[in-house]
Amino acid sequence: MTTPSYFGNFPNTVYNGTTIPNIFMRVKFLETLRLASSVYYPYVIEEGETADGIASWYYGSPVYDWVIYLANNIIDPYSQWPKTSAQFSDYIIKTYGSIQAAQSEILFYRREPDIGYLSPDGSQFSSSPQQGYNVVVNNTDLRITPSSYATIQDPANYFPVYAYDYENELNENKRNISLIDKSLLQRIVSELSGLLNA
Repeated sequence: MTTPSYFGNFPNTVYNGTTIPNIFMRVKFLETLRLASSVYYPYVIEEGETADGIASWYYGSPVYDWVIYLANNIIDPYSQWPKTSAQFSDYIIKTYGSIQAAQSEILFYRREPDIGYLSPDGSQFSSSPQQGYNVVVNNTDLRITPSSYATIQDPANYFPVYAYDYENELNENKRNISLIDKSLLQRIVSELSGLLNA
């Protein structure tokens, strides 16, 4: 039995006189699957891992890489998949001129978060730790431009974010994905085929 490919399910369209799969169609998983966290489990992409490699290991075939892309809302694997160390260095050099330039360029200033403590019932707030209170963090990603930084009255609450560190943070965040339980694979394949060929 041939393993179905992602684009093999798409209906054809004619473009410039050539019949091709209509890749402009977008498919969503059933909302019940999206909302059911029990069908997902977290996965951290290791250095150099690819979607087809993960699909081969977990789903039994590299052609199921599209399941990983759809589950994580990845439309452009080139920009939304984590870069390898070599790819990241090449990207930094191409974008900023050199690694040293990226390490010295301040993109913005980020405010240190305000950390407080809230009672379990939410009725009491404290600026210092209290037994049984929950940590509350505000302003976790408040940013200002370098030009604005020169005019603020509380500069000690802000720290510079360099281009290299920011790009690295973005790249590392892409390593955290979710895999849909492999027991649902055939259901997903059937639904994909049904939706696209309805």
